[in-house]
Amino acid sequence: MVAAAEPERNKPEVKEKNVTIQLKLGVKELDLERLVRTVGNGEYNPSRFSCAVLRMGVPRCVALVFTNGTVLISGTPNTQQAREGARRFVRIFQKTGFAGPHVDPPVCKGSTGTCHVGFNINIIQLAVENPALANYDMEICSGLICRLRTFKVKAIVFADGKVVLHGSSSHDGVQQAFDQLWPVLLQYRKRPRQLK
Repeated sequence: MVAAAEPERNKPEVKEKNVTIQLKLGVKELDLERLVRTVGNGEYNPSRFSCAVLRMGVPRCVALVFTNGTVLISGTPNTQQAREGARRFVRIFQKTGFAGPHVDPPVCKGSTGTCHVGFNINIIQLAVENPALANYDMEICSGLICRLRTFKVKAIVFADGKVVLHGSSSHDGVQQAFDQLWPVLLQYRKRPRQLK
């Protein structure tokens, strides 16, 4: 019983790092060049990217505005700041006449969390023994990519013990996905070498 409680006590908390929120402005089509000129603090280069990029200082976030009225707000470290950024961007769009009479409420589309497990992980052995769960190609990424299908979350596990999780629409989903991955990480923990 004590051995089973030990790993649970040492399990790290996943820290929320980035939240992406989507909202719709309730318009059929936006003139993005005019939007950037009117609102300011942004850029629009259709040859590079097919949306306008607007930046806000407080809370620090970025809005990607598409011609169909869809807005993706990203860059905030938690859901509360993302919703505050969405509220402030909607207010700017309403004041400048770029939002329709009805703006859909913001919907959280993705949450990214990170943690460090506190030990090194044998990611090559993990990939070889669990091909359905893990994919490792060191030429593409230095981390092991785990797909946790029940939570629709991808985890990138690095050999030094850092784990990055992305894909859930809430931080709770990211934490639950890590809770499912935790026993697997413990199983492939690298033991420190003993000096003779």
